[in-house]
Amino acid sequence: MTASRAEKMVAAAVWLAEQGALIGWGDAKDGKAVNRRWKSDATDDPALVPALLHGSRNSIIVPKGRLVITDIDKHGWYEQLVSAGLPDTFTVESPTVREVPGQPDLTFRGRHVYALAPLGYDVLTIPGVWKGGETRRSVAGEQSMVLGPWSMRPDGVYTPAPGTPRHISEAPAEVFDFIIANAARSGPLITVAGGDDDVWEWDGETMGSRHDHLRDKIRAWRGLDDSADSLKARTVRYIDKHHIPLERPGGEEITDAEIDRMITGALKKYDDDLLSGGVIIHLRGDEAQPAQPSDDFVIDPLAIESRIDSPAPLDFHALPTPLGLAMLLDHLNPLTDAPHSSLALASMVVFSALVGPSPSLDWRGRHRCALFGCLVGHSGVGRKGATMREVERAFLQVDPLLSEIQTGGMASGEVLVDILNESKTNTLGTTLIWEHEIASVLTIAAREGNIMSSNLRKAWDGDRVESRSRAKNKSFAVGYNVAFLGGVTPHELARKLSPDDIANGWANRFLWFHSEKRAGGYGATRPDGVLNGQAVDYLRHCIDFARHLGGSSMLIKPAFTMTLSHEANARLEELAELLDVPPVGSIGALRQRMPAHVIRLAMVSALLDAESVVSLDHIAFGEALAGYAVDSMRSVFGMRIDDPLAMLVAEVLTQAPGHWLNTTDLRRATGGKDHSRLMSALRILIDAGFVVREDRVPSGGKGGRTSVGYRLLGV
Repeated sequence: MTASRAEKMVAAAVWLAEQGALIGWGDAKDGKAVNRRWKSDATDDPALVPALLHGSRNSIIVPKGRLVITDIDKHGWYEQLVSAGLPDTFTVESPTVREVPGQPDLTFRGRHVYALAPLGYDVLTIPGVWKGGETRRSVAGEQSMVLGPWSMRPDGVYTPAPGTPRHISEAPAEVFDFIIANAARSGPLITVAGGDDDVWEWDGETMGSRHDHLRDKIRAWRGLDDSADSLKARTVRYIDKHHIPLERPGGEEITDAEIDRMITGALKKYDDDLLSGGVIIHLRGDEAQPAQPSDDFVIDPLAIESRIDSPAPLDFHALPTPLGLAMLLDHLNPLTDAPHSSLALASMVVFSALVGPSPSLDWRGRHRCALFGCLVGHSGVGRKGATMREVERAFLQVDPLLSEIQTGGMASGEVLVDILNESKTNTLGTTLIWEHEIASVLTIAAREGNIMSSNLRKAWDGDRVESRSRAKNKSFAVGYNVAFLGGVTPHELARKLSPDDIANGWANRFLWFHSEKRAGGYGATRPDGVLNGQAVDYLRHCIDFARHLGGSSMLIKPAFTMTLSHEANARLEELAELLDVPPVGSIGALRQRMPAHVIRLAMVSALLDAESVVSLDHIAFGEALAGYAVDSMRSVFGMRIDDPLAMLVAEVLTQAPGHWLNTTDLRRATGGKDHSRLMSALRILIDAGFVVREDRVPSGGKGGRTSVGYRLLGV
């Protein structure tokens, strides 16, 4: 059955909310949205959108963050944006059919182009009005909105453009630079009365309005120029072009000194706004530290590598790989060109589910043999699906009950509680959550007030997991055993895994593994996929050994069924001490749980050797896999900063004495970057929690000029 226009409108609005837009509602009158409360009613929670739009003829889409909506209402300008580098991205056509000026036989429709500004790009520098139309971006206090897809006007319906993709792409800086370069002029600020005696009339009537306008212009140009001199030259050209008098009747004059003051004030306001989210520390008196001299340090921009393209492949022949896993990898190697690391992680996650709830170990708390892993790779080349299919096929030959414990479709935190309770009722008393694409899980977890993230965190810990609903009232799960295997693209992970997800700890319960097809492809021969009898027998033995740890014949079952060797325990203590520091940024937060991951990986490794004592070799193997997960996160997230200058600033501060530099030295150390780009990079670092502004005065706190600078935290 074909969906109605209203149903399509709601579905599109829900999707746009998931992409980061704010959704409002309003009826149409004379081609405009009418609803005085649309701002206060608006929501970015996809779950609330259907009720919000119920009965409305229109949705209102408001951009947030990096989302920019460009309304193109003049012929030929969309093609120029494409030429400037606009990627294939979600686009909506206006219902209005317009004639091309000078060509009455040719018509066109306007477009709403949805795109993301590059990380680190200040959307405030994008003009609201330009020659090709208007640009809506995140500006507080402005009605920066468009009518959404399938909304209705008297002259028709806004419809997705033919062939438009169902994704919002990041547009390169060149696209927005093109818009800036073609900013529409607001017209002369001064009108001229005819006659020989021209009378100048300032449209704001006061000198203040002229100054305010020029200061606003200077702030807008701040992102395009790199010095006060160039800004002054641009200001003088602007004054000349718009016939702004340097002297008005009454003797008031805009002098060079006054222009300099306007520029200084505009720049200070710009930088204060840019860094308003940061903590500014003024060191005074006994705490005062001398400003860093300019010539006593040497920066090597290549000395620190915070972000990597991809982790180095794991060499399982050089690692103390457990026998059961080695057999599996030998079997899987010729069947697929998926990376051995992905095959290993998937195999260990499935194995951790099949062994059930019996394996447990005491080290700084109780640990179960349950892994949460996710393969991170691009569609078509990450081999996520191939990895999961081949590992599933192999283990079904070892234990056909695998199909009974597999489940998926986690639509909410409440469903997760049901899944955990169901795990206790199947034959093995365990479950394997199997999600080929976890993008929907990330979306649900990111919604404000949703319990998915907290329930995933508790499920990994093995704690009591609860939910409340009107239908079931209060429900909870305890005494379950669960493992989780999923896949996701790097784009979806970086976009949907919010800083809150990382900070609140559920994301670091997962082992995120970079996945990309390995060089060399398949093996020389492609067998039929039948696991050899020796491997089947050994893996069945390992699983049976694990399930019966503690022995059902014992009157009192031991609290813990696995132990650590003395050497293994000592190494774990060293590892915990090494990582037991306050986290810095996303990678620091994600690696906080690595000792716990190492112990769980080591437990699985021991069981794949049919042993209940975790040895130093098992710990070493767990460390190697956990290290690969950290490198994978550095590959996917870096410092969760994709701005290259911000990365360079962080690396420079890492090497500076005291991890602090004043702005002059920082600019010099980063290759003389322009001030606006440097400030934008610092803003990114401050928002991410890496950097703090710290103003210093000479020793003793008396006399001398305060030096404005920035310090890297947590190092």
